[in-house]
Amino acid sequence: MAGFHPSDGFGNAYLDLLDVIRRLEDFPDLRFQSLDGFENIIRAAQEGWTHLFDKPTRNQQSRKISVDEVDYSINDDFKQETIQLADELDLDELQAARMILFAQTGAEALGRSRYETCVIEFHSQRKDLLGCLRLCLKLSMDTDGDDATLSPMRRLADLVAQQSRETSFASSCLLAMTHIRTWCSSITTKIQSASVLGMQQLASQIDILTFQQTSLSLQHEELGAILCYLVKTGHTDYSLFQALLKLVKKTDRYDHLLVHYFPSLLASISRFGSADSSLSSAEAKPLHEQIVSPSDSDAWALRYVHAATIACWLSEYSGRFAETQDHTSAPGVNLETEVALHAKLFSQALADGAFDFILSLCADVKPLEWQDPVRATLRHWLQRKAPAVAPSATAFSDYFRVLLMERFELFIDALITNLPGSLRRLRVNEDQQRLRLLAVDPMQQELDLEKFILIISYTFEDRPEAARSFWSDSESNLFGFLQWSSKRLSTPRACVFAEMLITLSEGEENATSAHQFLLNESAVSAGKIRKSQSLSWMQILQDLDHFASDRRESTPPPYWLVSRTHKSRTDEAGGEPETYNMLESYLRLCARLAGGSAAARNWLLKCAPYRFLNFLFRWCDISVPSRLRACAFDGMRALLRDKTPELQNEFWRLLDLWSFDRAPVQSNHPRFANGAGPRARTPPDAVFDMVVQGAEETNAFVALLVELVTPCSGDGLVSDGLPFPELLGAAHRMPGIEPYVDFVLSRVFAVMPSQISDEFLQQLLRISCLDFILICLTSFNENLIIFANASNVAVDSAMRATSLATYAQLHPFGRVMDWLFNDRVLRELFVTAHQDPEEVNQAPASSLPVQGVLRSVAVMNVVLAMQCTYLDVVRPLLKIESASRDGTVANPGIASFDDAVLDHLELIVDLGLYSTTAHLELVTSSLALLERLATSSKLNTAVSLGRGLVQGQNRLVGIFEMMGESERIARSMVFHMSLDARELAQGPGSPEHVIKTSILKFLRCCLDAMPEQANLAHLFLGFSCKGGTIEVTPDSLFATNKSLFHALVDIICQLSDTESSSFQSWLLNIKQLGLEVLRILWTSSLSAVYTMAELRSGDFLRKLLVTARVITSDTLYDDRSILHPEFLLTSSAHCCAIFLRQRSILLEYMATELRAVSDLQAPTLKRHVLSSILGIKEAENGGQVNTASILDLFDFADLELDTEVLRPPLKYFSGLDFDVCLKAGLGPPIYDLQSLEQLLYLQQSEIQNKGQLSARDTEAVQLEVFDILRYVHAYNHQGTLRHMKLENFTAWTRLVMLIMDIGGIEAELKAGLLAQTLQLILPKLDMYSKLGSPEALRLARLSNVLLSNAGLGSSAVGRGAIDETVAERFSHLFRVSLRGIYSPATTSELRELFYANCHRYIVGVWGGSNVSKVLKWNAARIIVAAGEQLIDVVCDDAYSAIGSCKVSAMLCLDALVLSAQDEKSSSVLESLVRLNFLGLMVDSIKLMPNELREAAAEDIDNPEALRRYYDLLGSVLRIITSVVMNRGPDNQQTIAEVRRFLTENRSSIVTVFKRHAKIGGSQAGRSGDLSELVRHFVLLISAAEFLDFEDRTSVKPASSRFFS
Repeated sequence: MAGFHPSDGFGNAYLDLLDVIRRLEDFPDLRFQSLDGFENIIRAAQEGWTHLFDKPTRNQQSRKISVDEVDYSINDDFKQETIQLADELDLDELQAARMILFAQTGAEALGRSRYETCVIEFHSQRKDLLGCLRLCLKLSMDTDGDDATLSPMRRLADLVAQQSRETSFASSCLLAMTHIRTWCSSITTKIQSASVLGMQQLASQIDILTFQQTSLSLQHEELGAILCYLVKTGHTDYSLFQALLKLVKKTDRYDHLLVHYFPSLLASISRFGSADSSLSSAEAKPLHEQIVSPSDSDAWALRYVHAATIACWLSEYSGRFAETQDHTSAPGVNLETEVALHAKLFSQALADGAFDFILSLCADVKPLEWQDPVRATLRHWLQRKAPAVAPSATAFSDYFRVLLMERFELFIDALITNLPGSLRRLRVNEDQQRLRLLAVDPMQQELDLEKFILIISYTFEDRPEAARSFWSDSESNLFGFLQWSSKRLSTPRACVFAEMLITLSEGEENATSAHQFLLNESAVSAGKIRKSQSLSWMQILQDLDHFASDRRESTPPPYWLVSRTHKSRTDEAGGEPETYNMLESYLRLCARLAGGSAAARNWLLKCAPYRFLNFLFRWCDISVPSRLRACAFDGMRALLRDKTPELQNEFWRLLDLWSFDRAPVQSNHPRFANGAGPRARTPPDAVFDMVVQGAEETNAFVALLVELVTPCSGDGLVSDGLPFPELLGAAHRMPGIEPYVDFVLSRVFAVMPSQISDEFLQQLLRISCLDFILICLTSFNENLIIFANASNVAVDSAMRATSLATYAQLHPFGRVMDWLFNDRVLRELFVTAHQDPEEVNQAPASSLPVQGVLRSVAVMNVVLAMQCTYLDVVRPLLKIESASRDGTVANPGIASFDDAVLDHLELIVDLGLYSTTAHLELVTSSLALLERLATSSKLNTAVSLGRGLVQGQNRLVGIFEMMGESERIARSMVFHMSLDARELAQGPGSPEHVIKTSILKFLRCCLDAMPEQANLAHLFLGFSCKGGTIEVTPDSLFATNKSLFHALVDIICQLSDTESSSFQSWLLNIKQLGLEVLRILWTSSLSAVYTMAELRSGDFLRKLLVTARVITSDTLYDDRSILHPEFLLTSSAHCCAIFLRQRSILLEYMATELRAVSDLQAPTLKRHVLSSILGIKEAENGGQVNTASILDLFDFADLELDTEVLRPPLKYFSGLDFDVCLKAGLGPPIYDLQSLEQLLYLQQSEIQNKGQLSARDTEAVQLEVFDILRYVHAYNHQGTLRHMKLENFTAWTRLVMLIMDIGGIEAELKAGLLAQTLQLILPKLDMYSKLGSPEALRLARLSNVLLSNAGLGSSAVGRGAIDETVAERFSHLFRVSLRGIYSPATTSELRELFYANCHRYIVGVWGGSNVSKVLKWNAARIIVAAGEQLIDVVCDDAYSAIGSCKVSAMLCLDALVLSAQDEKSSSVLESLVRLNFLGLMVDSIKLMPNELREAAAEDIDNPEALRRYYDLLGSVLRIITSVVMNRGPDNQQTIAEVRRFLTENRSSIVTVFKRHAKIGGSQAGRSGDLSELVRHFVLLISAAEFLDFEDRTSVKPASSRFFS
């Protein structure tokens, strides 16, 4: 078969088709929206299959290389690598060279050589192509799927199978299988030679040889399945069957490759041997002779394979001679003779091992570790004439096992239908033989009927749909076989029949049918003697009870006092060697039916004639093998399926009596009858000593405890009760289940696994213990503690437990956490988590090693999440009761679980390597735990020298670098970060999307926790961590643009917002998380330089803007717009919030990049960034690039997100405080709906416990809960959306302000930007200022900056079209600012900005030169229109405002007075006089220096502060002078205020005069121009005649004279 590479024209089409077909296989009802695209994939794949077997072999003359019409020169290394690859794969050198040429990229990704990469890709593509063809052929046979989707597959299957070739496609498949067998043999020889010679330097070659052997075995398996489907669809002929027989006949070894032939062999037998075959009886006769009577020269290599083939052939061929068939086409045929001959041939085949080999085939296709141990024991007991399959590193695939079992299912049906007489004779002969050998040696008996029944067990195992065929029709042959085989059962047959029923009762429906079958047989066989009875419930329970009674009547001494009497199993079991097996199968059948069928479970608990539960406890008391006691525990666990709290408590009571009290185990529960007689009291640990005697028994007991501690499914939303009675065991110890917890953690988990030699049982026991730990931890509701301390719910009276203290003390959470701080338990936990990552990756997801790692990682995740609750609340509470407990088990030296991890830092590396495996759940769990550990302050401290670590280096970074695994993990993350169409088609549930999300969350959390410290995120992103800093080293992944950082940038750019009509939250989430990671990197001083430089070199900003999408109110988010009535109640609101967060990060990056290039003083680069931000089209490679401009990105402002969410009227929950349920969200804190639901449940329970709820009220309460949850859900979304919108306002306004301040924009472009920006923001500013929204503050700051950049007062204003537009916009801004000043919703901070706008605008209009009179006139009219309410607010702020708002108000008032004077308007001055503002100003000037100092936060003696003081003083004096001059010198009140002002500020006036005259040293000339201040002071002195006033008031009386 050929290999493929990118130049073949086939490309990855087969991968596309493989994905499509796998989706169809998983979802049969799937319909494709674009069948044209599907047809294209089909056509592309057809070419690959057409040339599937065309592989040009070695050609010594093909030495020139030309690829895509490009000639390549060859060096010696390349030539040697090419020859090596051609030799290994038996390829033409030219094709080998082409493969190596295209393997460079893959080699870097895999971290392997080009040769190894070519071998891996060659076999991987062949396997994937074969898998694709297999699935296509399978689906082409589907009759229930969508014809429109499946018809192309059917056509493709026909085209591939019927293509014109020298040999048929099926023959080519068979030939390829032969070639693979030869290839595998040669590889095995190479591996053995290397191992024998000890060639350690060839370890990598042995590794690649092993990979080839595994891959070839999988390809052989795929071909075997393809061949089977070709036979089933009729694409083969008689000659292929003969070739297949010839091939199997010559095979001399029973291995995996031989098994691969059997699906097609059995399918061929059914096609050509059955009565429905197209072959006539005359045509089939030679084939029959060829199979059953081969010549000596044509003998079969393996006798049992031949026997099995004969048995399968006869099961079909005998149907031709059934009485119901038409035999006119075969004249001269004697039916009786043929039937007798077939019976003889069948008997001989059984004698030669037919059923033995078929039993091997059925059993060996299932992985050894997952084979049922009881069934495996029965198989080895019955099977004697055929071996087990040869060991192989490759397990059979699940699809192959199902395919083979489907063929054996037909074989079973055919055998029962066509050879019933042979089966009847088997039973008669075996019964006679058993009577004859029972007294001699029953083990010599051949039990072929039992083998056949066991074959049925294996065939229908894990296939409940197929097993339904036995129960669906009571008139069918299969159901008749069940009835026939259930009668007159010998002990071995009863054993295998029970196993068959176990298999056939999988699933609720089948289990109920099996239960009914046993009930019916009980009714039929009532009153008959044992041997004439059918197997029934009555028979099963009688046998079990009889054995238990016999064992108890023997009254053996207690095993904890003396050792057990050593007897043979025959003697112990009552005479027959198979009795224990039969009893074990009976118990297993009871457990299966009880666990699978509610009807059977209820019958066993309520209606069974024997006290079944008490009977199980009796079984646990008697001296039986460990596996029998394990079956009893399994039966108890099955009875707990769908348990109720009452049943759970009763079970605990019975178990505790059995374990400790040893009193009669009897029950008061209505489901249980009275118990057995009294028993002797045992020491406390005696029962546990008995349980740990066998691994299977221990595991079953732990599994029972897991079920018992698991909360009932009907316990409600709040886990507020204990899974056992609160007074359990109170009569003889402290109440609770602490002894059971200690047993599982101390006696089992910490000790037993290391003592068990069976690796399977060792792993199984660890998993059961970890399940127990997980349930005990996760069933503890820590929210109850929060509610009790922070809410107004009376938790003690609301919860099901007596009190919260009782709940915390008795719940197993505390004791389990104690043990998890124990050294022995921790050692075992870390041992379970430490597995070989390569073995874990190769193992199936359901395998025990993978499940063990998953459970251990899950336990660590839960411990880290809940250890604060344990350390701060539960452990102190338990210490109070420590005197009455069994002792401290936790190591006091371990302050937290993080300390335990410090001693096992290899766990960190293991978790990183587990994230590279192919198991989705393991990847996500490992990354979640790695995230917790990587953000731990204890684990991320710098280390001193030692253990190969660098001084000052992060511990976790150091351990990765010391073990050299960081690049491997990073490469895996890079691979997962790639995006393709298949992932997009699968949606949010695709494994790759889940892994991407986990990786990005891990990176974000690590960086967010330690942005200024080198950590694991930096290491995986591609940076080199040196001590506490990072750098980029040459030839690293980062330096070669192959790092995770670059993969992250690529996927962000690939996820375009414009490719779909609706935003999808799952795609936006990936992009948003990626941007969050980059944002932390570019804002951190540690990584900003590298991040910004790398993003800039990749033109990241322009790529983001090209893919940015301008939104409107009609834009869809998860297929809903913001106008949809259910928008806030669906994921659409969350989708919109993610988009807004993503947009704000984009705006932040634009500002960061613009600021960075400005600091670099690179004009060209700055122009490039500005052009991108402003959306200017630039030619790029001869074309135009359209990007969204900064103005386009103001689209978020039009989103109407202020719709009021109406709070529902509350009656029952009106006084409940919901704030206890607040948690951190995407924006502001939001309510945790799960916690809120629990809180409401507790409140409802409290009301109900007080007896305040009637039946009618209960329904009303539920409706109120529903309304509250809907309201809070919408409230959460609305709060988040508002916050995100405000974030966008902040980022957008900062960016525009930066553009204005940074410079570098042409004047005309700047004027246009000013006008357009004002046009965008003024309506929003006006609206938000009236509402008092925080958005107004952002827009007001921006307007202030825009006004300062407007150049008001210059001669250009108002002279051109653009300038007139700008002037008009600023006039509008002035009007909005004035309105905002006296708006009642405006805050002082916002008014301050509006004051600044008004001051700057008025000064610019009236203080500038050559300003248009129209502007002045419009401004004056706007001031007059504002009226006295404006002056009132300004005067209030100028007098009583705090901080800089008072200064801004004073400046604004000064500007208003200036405009009034210039316009000769008295309205402003009259308002000031009306408000007696002169007196207020006089008082306020006293405090002005202090207020300035507070506002500026600097010394008033500072020259700059002094200048600001004099400017403000000038503004005040202008206001006072204007008022004085307006009122006139005759107004005595005004003159008096002026004189008071001058008197109180005399020193300040003198200082001003001195500084103006430059008198007073070095400070005198640093105050600026004070002439205006001097002029105003002189004017006030003159108007008030202050000098004369001062002379009159300063005359003092003459003093008394004491001396002359």
